[in-house]
Parts: sequence; structure tokens; C-alpha cells
Amino acid sequence: MEINESLQDILSAEELVTRAFYETFLSRHPEMRVFFEGVDLDRQAVLLTMQLILLEQNYNHYNPATRKYLSQLGRRHQELGISADAYPAFRECLLQTLQQYHADAWDETLERQWHSALDHAIEMMLAGYEPRDASRSLPDSHTEPA
Repeated sequence: MEINESLQDILSAEELVTRAFYETFLSRHPEMRVFFEGVDLDRQAVLLTMQLILLEQNYNHYNPATRKYLSQLGRRHQELGISADAYPAFRECLLQTLQQYHADAWDETLERQWHSALDHAIEMMLAGYEPRDASRSLPDSHTEPA
């Protein structure tokens, strides 16, 4: 399975896969709950699902508009007080959620593709952070799209 097929499966599902992500993320990282007080998690799951579309498109065809958008999104996250240190936990929980969703269809190729797409997105988001946090970066696990 390739990332585009994975995304189509996710978009075709009756239940939002990303809703399970928030359950996992907030149970494993209760310190992040403060950022979701008063947030409609069903709405947030829809927004994250739409972000997956953007990530998949950017994985296959980089475009400057996506970079600008994700940079602005990163700036907004920084304004909310979300540290750059939170992104690896977010990535790992999302990858685990996708793995659980795809079950036997999940393989090394699909994991590498989603990991790379998420790393690119996180890098673009962190580019929107003010310099005091921008020096933080992801581990050297970044790979270029295939």
C-alpha cells in the first residue's frame, strides 16, 4: 500500500481515524490536555483529517503554498504555547493510530512514507516558530519522498 491509497482508505471510513488519534495522544500525554480545553475534539478530528490530505499531497508534490500554510499553523501553535518538543510525540501517536487502522496492510514502505510526510510538515510548522524555539529540530530520521 502507498500513502495515497492509505489516505483514500482513511477518507472512505465512516468513523474518523483521527478521533482515535486524539484519544491515544491525550491519554499518553495528559500534559497536552490543557491545549484542548474547550476544544470540540470531533471538529478537531475533522480538521486533522483534512490536514492528512495536505500532507499526502505535499509528500507527492511539494508546493510553496503548503509551506506557507504550515508555517502559519506552526506560528499559531507557538502562540497557543505548544512547545516544539511536543511534535515528536504527536508524530509517534499519529503513526501508531495509522498502523492500527491499516492493520495487516501497514508495512515498512507505508510507515516510511507517512513518517516522511509528517516530518516534512513538522519542519514547515517549526519554521513558523519564533527563533527562541526554531532551533529545535527533529531527529535525523528525515527521509526524502520516494
